[in-house]
Amino acid sequence: MKKKFEELVTGLCALKNLPSHLPFIDGAPMRVNGTMCSLLYNERSNPERFFLYVVFGYAPHDREAMVFKALLQQNHAGYEGRGSGFCISATSGKVGYSVSIALSETTPNELASSMAYYAALAATWRETFFLEKRRRRSFRSI
Repeated sequence: MKKKFEELVTGLCALKNLPSHLPFIDGAPMRVNGTMCSLLYNERSNPERFFLYVVFGYAPHDREAMVFKALLQQNHAGYEGRGSGFCISATSGKVGYSVSIALSETTPNELASSMAYYAALAATWRETFFLEKRRRRSFRSI
């Protein structure tokens, strides 16, 4: 399955005209419409799936409790048994979102679309922090 992951990342890089696929196979971040994303694969942990990790950014200090509550509610609403989704980086303190993706169920084009979707969601979060009711919505993983 590692070969399938490498082929997927190589195809994504070719689709997006990136110069080399090698750093991204090893989890190096890439910027997608202004948002940092990484593709994380560990064959020993789960050879069938990989993670798309999207950096959303810092929660505002003056509204941190409300923002974290909204993220926990999103985790609950979008839970599909493959992890919680939103998290806080232990090293940076930034909010991130982790999407579990089946290797057998995605193509480079679908992965590029998913990355663009979650990058746009991160941009929306940086504006509203999911606190505005009209924009607050549940979403699901792939």
